[in-house]
Amino acid sequence: MTKTELQQIITLKAEIKTLQQQVSEVKSLTVSDTVTGCTPARPDKHVIRITGIDTRKSEQLHKKMRKKLDELQDLLYELEVWIEELPDPETRNIFRLYYRNGLTQKQIGDELGYDRSGISRKIQKVLEEVE
Repeated sequence: MTKTELQQIITLKAEIKTLQQQVSEVKSLTVSDTVTGCTPARPDKHVIRITGIDTRKSEQLHKKMRKKLDELQDLLYELEVWIEELPDPETRNIFRLYYRNGLTQKQIGDELGYDRSGISRKIQKVLEEVE
């Protein structure tokens, strides 16, 4: 796994989060239009306002999000295989927490008893070895 592929995991997670927000926004936005017609309550021709959710836009966003989620799943599988090949259990844990779970280097340092720069050095050391 390269540094670029590892960065792609972080970027994909951010992109998916943005898509999830967009899907929520689409669900809360309504579109409206008018038609001329009759209703049982009013049998004469009149203008009727129709409101609803833009299902086409919602479905497009869902489709895009599913594609990105599939891509992320593939990368996370590759990441897990790669992490298992790392010789040091602490390094494996750091990479899981950082790339898979999305913790910050400070959060990992707090959990493992290091400062943020110590975690950064450990990550950087491994990345230099794989390049």
